[in-house]
Amino acid sequence: MVTNKTLNIVQGLKKMVTVSEIGRGRITTVLNDLSKDKQPYFIIRNNKPEAAILTIEDLTELLEIQENYELLQLAVERMKNFDQEKTIPMDEVMKKYGITEDEVQKGMETVEIE
Repeated sequence: MVTNKTLNIVQGLKKMVTVSEIGRGRITTVLNDLSKDKQPYFIIRNNKPEAAILTIEDLTELLEIQENYELLQLAVERMKNFDQEKTIPMDEVMKKYGITEDEVQKGMETVEIE
């Protein structure tokens, strides 16, 4: 899913700094600018984008997007082998292990699901 923030990052290609400029001390200016307007900078080496400088918040969001995508791929792959005939109803599992509905509800209150 492409968010406005993702589009802003891609459009941020307008903010570029060369490796030479960083070597001459421009990194402080770049970091100050980054903390002010939250737009990433792209580091250019030999006239090509080589790396990016972005906020920790943006990096965290991108890593979460990557993790969610990987989990989705895993779920899709697992669903290929899903067989409804091999499932066991929850009430049967609860009965087998002596778990009550109240215990399930209490457990759900203590577990955080993302």
